[in-house]
Amino acid sequence: MKELHKQALIKIFAEMISIVVAVLFALWANNWWAEVQRDQEVEVLTKAIIGELEEDLIKLEQAHLHHSSQLSVITQQRQLKTNFSEADYQSLNEQLYRKGVYQPADLDFTYWEILMDKGLIAELSNEQLRLIKPAYKVMKRYQTTWQTIAANAVNMPIFNASEQDKLETTDKSISQIWWAEKLAIKKIQTALKTLNNAH
Repeated sequence: MKELHKQALIKIFAEMISIVVAVLFALWANNWWAEVQRDQEVEVLTKAIIGELEEDLIKLEQAHLHHSSQLSVITQQRQLKTNFSEADYQSLNEQLYRKGVYQPADLDFTYWEILMDKGLIAELSNEQLRLIKPAYKVMKRYQTTWQTIAANAVNMPIFNASEQDKLETTDKSISQIWWAEKLAIKKIQTALKTLNNAH
């Protein structure tokens, strides 16, 4: 009887150990699979961010080309004529506005924001963060610069500014956005060069 009781206890103990091992294995497998899925998601988002940066770079380069052309028009006119009349300023303003004074880049931050919203930013390597974060930071600064310029451009007609004042404001504004574009282009190019080599 004692022997049967001992065998029953051993059997129960063995079953309990089996259950504990099975539960621990299931937890480990679940964590492992979650980690694999998280790594895959980070990889997909990283590639999407690279694509997003490439598209933003193209948009910035196009905007930069346009604003370079506008600044060139102003510079050329100032070199041709030293004494500007109000009619000259008006003519130059009309020439600039015909071309569309401002053509800012419409930048996209979608995949970067998805990465942050999902709390996956910690999964990026330090090298990736060192490249990606400054690129998006400088693009945000570019957007802020453009929003400020746009607000000032809307308010300018309210103050009945002279044609000369309008041109000076336009020149200053285009220069600001030009420099913001130049900085953003450089940061994105640097980031993409290293990120593309790593993938």
